[in-house]
Amino acid sequence: SRAADRSSTGRRRAAPAPRAPIVPSQALAHAIADEWDVQAGEINKDAMTNMQYACVALDYCANYRNDVETELLEFAETDTLRYRADEPDELVSMQDAEWQPIIVWAERLLAVSIPLNYGILPVANSDELQVKISHYLRDIPLFRLAALWLITKHCSSFILAMAVFE
Repeated sequence: SRAADRSSTGRRRAAPAPRAPIVPSQALAHAIADEWDVQAGEINKDAMTNMQYACVALDYCANYRNDVETELLEFAETDTLRYRADEPDELVSMQDAEWQPIIVWAERLLAVSIPLNYGILPVANSDELQVKISHYLRDIPLFRLAALWLITKHCSSFILAMAVFE
């Protein structure tokens, strides 16, 4: 869907990209149009989260997809869910109860073992895990990649971000 070029106030919509944003759904196009419609005077970009998301997808992820995929692969090596405490027992139990089912789910999705780390130093992914994640990333649409990247950055977990979409 194409977001409308003009708001109901008649002002031309602007985006960092040199083209009108093309988004994957009518709902997102309407949400972006609504964000523009409530702008008065000076534009408050912080109140335009849907527009920001579209710009990230269209201006950054579209132009730097390889960099985004590389960054996500790096996040996967330091994924919060892979790093476990070895004490106190209460924290160990809580991590196992809450995080392990998500790790098991991701292992099934990717058809590969995801090793855990009980220290603070990063552990490199196996070649097989890197390939599986690379294939997963290569096959997802642009806007989904952008959301995956944003969620991963905010929660420090590629695995949790993946779970949002699956």
